[in-house]
Amino acid sequence: MLGGEWTERAVARRVTQAVGGRGPRAWVLPLVRSVRGNYAEAPVDRPLELAGFLAAQPPYGDAGAKRVRVTRHRPAAAGMARSRWPVPAAARRGCPRQLA
Repeated sequence: MLGGEWTERAVARRVTQAVGGRGPRAWVLPLVRSVRGNYAEAPVDRPLELAGFLAAQPPYGDAGAKRVRVTRHRPAAAGMARSRWPVPAAARRGCPRQLA
């Protein structure tokens, strides 16, 4: 879910690809809408929190008939989360050089 744009369409596409689907599944959009309703911005700094949220969701449509298995894993790009303190944002690429 976190490996790209945080739009409904993009997240739904990644979920469908992750579970080996070639077309949309009935449960994908309700799940994506629930996640995006709870997280206005992608929780890139809290992937375990997102995993817990997903695990706590009730079965959606045909996903409840059998256990859904992730067949394709696409890691999310690392990035700096919003800070409570006034610190400059680290660049996404070349980060170690900028911090030196």
